[in-house]
Amino acid sequence: MTTAEMIRISTSLVSGTAMNIARVGRLLRDVLFFSLADDRIAPKRRLFVLPESGGVSVVYRSRFFSRMKTRRILRYPSEAGAYPTPESLASTVALAVNALKVAGAEIMLVVPKAWIIVKTAEFPLVVKDTLSDVIAYELDRLTPLAPEWALYDFRILAEDENRIRILLAATKTERIQPYLDALTEKGIRIGGVGLSAAGVPGLDPEENGGIVDGINLLDKGIHRGPKIPVALTVLLLAVLIASGLFWMASPVQIEEKKIATIDGEIAARKDEVKKVEALKKELEGLEKEITAINAFRTARPLTINLLREMTQVLPNNVWLFRVRFTESTAEIEGYSTSAADTLPKLEASPYFKKVEFASPTMRDVRLNADRFIIKMELEGLSEEKGQNEQKK
Repeated sequence: MTTAEMIRISTSLVSGTAMNIARVGRLLRDVLFFSLADDRIAPKRRLFVLPESGGVSVVYRSRFFSRMKTRRILRYPSEAGAYPTPESLASTVALAVNALKVAGAEIMLVVPKAWIIVKTAEFPLVVKDTLSDVIAYELDRLTPLAPEWALYDFRILAEDENRIRILLAATKTERIQPYLDALTEKGIRIGGVGLSAAGVPGLDPEENGGIVDGINLLDKGIHRGPKIPVALTVLLLAVLIASGLFWMASPVQIEEKKIATIDGEIAARKDEVKKVEALKKELEGLEKEITAINAFRTARPLTINLLREMTQVLPNNVWLFRVRFTESTAEIEGYSTSAADTLPKLEASPYFKKVEFASPTMRDVRLNADRFIIKMELEGLSEEKGQNEQKK
């Protein structure tokens, strides 16, 4: 068996083991962190309240095993051609809760189409992790409303390798707050403020009962992840610990007898033992070669060195708010009083090459600075990769 074949077999075994460990890890994670309140099994009741011109519509829906079903729809008329007052709407909701016998159900106020601004917008994919902050910063540009005077939220519609597309909805706080206050005075707690799918581009008005899922204007663009359950996790960990203690306390005589039998067979087969020892030495040599290859393949400038180099070469009028490294590239995003002066500083560094703008620069009038995204390659990594592939 050649060295290349041994390396290929060893690599295949390691890769297969890693995949199996990852698969078991994902399964264990799903079991340990499974919540009894998970949407797939937990029942839920929800009341949607929609103030309309000339009345109020109340839709009662319930969910069981991920299926949402509309149970009843009630309509309460009011003055023709006018939206109900906050006090009138609060009284109507109290009547509907009693009529439907759904005390304790989650209640969502659905904003009429005439009161809300709905837009689609696109952003670079690099801002996905900070999308809430970006939308808060850009809200007064995307809509006539400032974030401190608005209720708003967004939903991701699509994304690709470069851009992310969102649906943005916003309304004036002063228009909705009186209704929230009136409901609170009636002892009615609102779980969220949503919007109707009717008239929203790209959405089916009949889907999900005509309500846009995933948007709650009270969140103001802040999307919180699901809470990780603890009780079931602690119980399963206790079972695992108990099993481990039992295994440690079990007798080992059977294993010792097996070892003694194996030692006797080895002594009776000295020639085979010599062959095994020779093979062991060959494997040790292969392991050293693999270690050397891996050390060569993983050789690259440390991230801390790259960051230090950026700090030294960038002018004082540059400040960054995102830095991203891959195996062979780096990408930075930030502000500068003159973005064009930043490229030659980075190009002169021995760590970077092919420095260029990843997108057009934008002038931020409020900061009096250029907003830029610059990408570059890490110097020397391409040559190392070529040499590594030749050694294979």
